[in-house]
Amino acid sequence: MKQRMPIRRDKHSLPCTIPDDVMRDGILWEPTWEEKRLEFHRQQMAAALAEVKRITLEEQRDWLAQQTSRLAAIALEIDEATRRQQMLEEMEKRDEWWRTVNEREKEQNAKIQEHFQDQLDGGVHAAMVVRANKAKADMDRDNARLERLALLKRGVLRGTRKQFAAGHFEY
Repeated sequence: MKQRMPIRRDKHSLPCTIPDDVMRDGILWEPTWEEKRLEFHRQQMAAALAEVKRITLEEQRDWLAQQTSRLAAIALEIDEATRRQQMLEEMEKRDEWWRTVNEREKEQNAKIQEHFQDQLDGGVHAAMVVRANKAKADMDRDNARLERLALLKRGVLRGTRKQFAAGHFEY
């Protein structure tokens, strides 16, 4: 038979009734249930804070993208308004230039037009103008006579040239 060797116990060794996680220094190195839960909750809180930070950064990025697009649209609108304003100013300058040129050359243009009209008409236009002026003078004379008769009929006009003929006015 084999002879058993006695178990030698060191005077520094601990008795076998002490749990395995207790070392020779008497300190429990393994974490307790509460410490494990506390660490778990700390990890969960850190993960939640990281998620909140990620969501916040994502919202800030989206907001910044929206604001950038709004600013770009505003800048385009401002550029368009500036371009339109410059175009209007340029058109007003051009119209003013044409107006000054037209006023400056109006008399010369009238003379040139009259000269060409005389060449085209060969005197017919001048005769027509004289005839139109004579017709206008006749119409003015007739209108004045009719107006005088109407005023005499109403009794508004008192003068020496009343013409009565059986209650009617002659002219």
